Amino acid sequence: PGERISLCISFDYHGPVSMAFPTAVVVHDLKFRTRPSDQSFRSRLIRDLFLHLFSVTMPSYLCISASTLKEMEVHFPRMLERSRIVGSGTLKTPRPGFRPGDALGPILSVGTTNKNKNYPTLIRAYANSGVQNPLVIVGRRGDDFDAISSLLDSYKNLDVRILHGLTDVELDALYQDAALCVFVSHYEGYGIPVSEAIALGAPVICSNIPTFLDIAGNAAMYVDPYNLDGIADAIRSVLLNKEALEVMRYRSLQRAKIISFDAAFRKIIEFATDVVS
Repeated sequence: PGERISLCISFDYHGPVSMAFPTAVVVHDLKFRTRPSDQSFRSRLIRDLFLHLFSVTMPSYLCISASTLKEMEVHFPRMLERSRIVGSGTLKTPRPGFRPGDALGPILSVGTTNKNKNYPTLIRAYANSGVQNPLVIVGRRGDDFDAISSLLDSYKNLDVRILHGLTDVELDALYQDAALCVFVSHYEGYGIPVSEAIALGAPVICSNIPTFLDIAGNAAMYVDPYNLDGIADAIRSVLLNKEALEVMRYRSLQRAKIISFDAAFRKIIEFATDVVS
């Protein structure tokens, strides 16, 4: 009480802000503009109104990825000069005595069962790959859950498990026990599960979308999220090559040093120091 606030950082552009002192707004993604069919009209309207309001009142915007910054350039160009990339990162690290999963472990994908996650394509690719590893999907029920359930009903002997409500410890164990993590999203604002998988030393196959390219660098094998056969081939080829799995695990742990939460936090501190000074 009584102390002057130099800067407020709001971690959601439709979250709490103040006009009484300098405020920076974190912009995770512009999905309401880039993929309008994925959201209701009401949701799109609220987000659009807030960003239009902030384009006049807010001094700065912190973009979670380079692809989000590019979206700002297209949809809100007058905000571009006041925007910078800070990234996100993750606090996850391999558990003590960590021993990576072997080639017989599960294939893991993490994220709410929304349409942008492209789970139906992943399930079909998994079925076509012919591998024996179970496919485990971890995430809350989303707008594509019913379609995913119907698709699974059409397969009689496919070992696909959908889990939710896991603790952080349980999820971390899954990441580290997985033979392979696969993420074939059409679109992401950042892609936290990819950064988590990399931080925990898992081999990663992911979409060649800009956000994942920013996160994973040379640590991942990239696939076209619309190419079912290409995804199936990638899953099969990696799981049948133990040397490739080891190289991918090593690259993940090296990449984790670059995309850590500490690195993102340092960028936020640098930004705050610039604003205050």
